[in-house]
Amino acid sequence: MSIKKFLILILVLLVCLGGGLMLYQKLDSDFTQIGRQIESADGHFTVSVPIKWVETATSSDSGIMAAQSSDGAMFMQISLDAHSSNESSLDEHVSNYIKQIAQNSDNNEAQVIVTSPKKKTLDKHHGLFFELETISDDIEIHIWSFCYSTNSGFIHIDVTAPRNEADNDQDIALGIINSLHQQ
Repeated sequence: MSIKKFLILILVLLVCLGGGLMLYQKLDSDFTQIGRQIESADGHFTVSVPIKWVETATSSDSGIMAAQSSDGAMFMQISLDAHSSNESSLDEHVSNYIKQIAQNSDNNEAQVIVTSPKKKTLDKHHGLFFELETISDDIEIHIWSFCYSTNSGFIHIDVTAPRNEADNDQDIALGIINSLHQQ
């Protein structure tokens, strides 16, 4: 083989290698496929999250399990709220929950109900799905939430992300919520 052919071959290999590395980095940074299943400590709940998400501490005493994106922008939590004597139905509980989120936000007047609570069935559980936009720690956030009632109380799965952060946040949030399974 001549030196000219050898140099051309090396150049072609370097171009292919460089292209492959750029493609890998692009896929690695944008990879949002729902593909990793996590389980609650008690083994009662599983949910699928994007591969690069990590399990993290819950943000409330009622939290059962939580995970977040590797950059911390998106957060998912499953919680259990005990049944209350002053709440007679799931509708009433969700209404109170939405009010509680507003009270805990920076400006409860700024909270917007994007999707009013609507009936949804997930993993054989009949519940309510809704979306909110609110402000927390001076960050405008979007919340996707599904809640259903069990004998133990009201189960919530909430996914949050900075408002208008990324085009695929809604797909990720709905993928996580739709993957919820209770043993």
